Amino acid sequence: MKSNIPRKIVIKDSKLRKVRKNLREILKLAYFTEFEKWSNLDDIYREKHLNGKITLSQEKRWFFLSQQHDKLRAIYDKSILECNLGAACLSHRELMQKGEIDPSDRSTDLDMVWVPYFKAWFCLRCYEEYFKIKACENCCKTDEKTAEISECSFCSKYICEICLNYCLECGDDYCDICYKEHLIRGRCCFTLKEDTTQIKFL
Repeated sequence: MKSNIPRKIVIKDSKLRKVRKNLREILKLAYFTEFEKWSNLDDIYREKHLNGKITLSQEKRWFFLSQQHDKLRAIYDKSILECNLGAACLSHRELMQKGEIDPSDRSTDLDMVWVPYFKAWFCLRCYEEYFKIKACENCCKTDEKTAEISECSFCSKYICEICLNYCLECGDDYCDICYKEHLIRGRCCFTLKEDTTQIKFL
């Protein structure tokens, strides 16, 4: 992908998720079939090389196939088929702990995010944990590179240090909407959270 901003691919419909998983499994199978074919050829050429029986044309062919194989592996490693963190993927670890997947396998049924800095795909969970840049949802002008970002104590929206509203009574930070409601009610967020009938509009 050529996008210069992170792109999320999220599918909620169970039928579409099944179609996506099957398509990814087919592509994954095609890759490993090609990988196995190359490994067999590599073994043949390596044995010829070690025995000193490899011809010049075979050596050139071996070198060409090595280059093609390296390109294919690089494409697969950066593809949307699996999270680029591999065995360190948080989703993979969770599925492994639940016994839903073998340690040597990788899930192809994950919502993914394109991270342009690494030019690779990561699962949504890894993206949120390791790569997401928090941006102010109030002014939409700052992010964690330009200002300190916190979360609204009530709705958990990201707010920068310029936009946050601090309550002296409860000592919490609020976004504009929640802070106005806080002032109207004249109560701390702890009381407000308990009274769900009062906050349905949020």
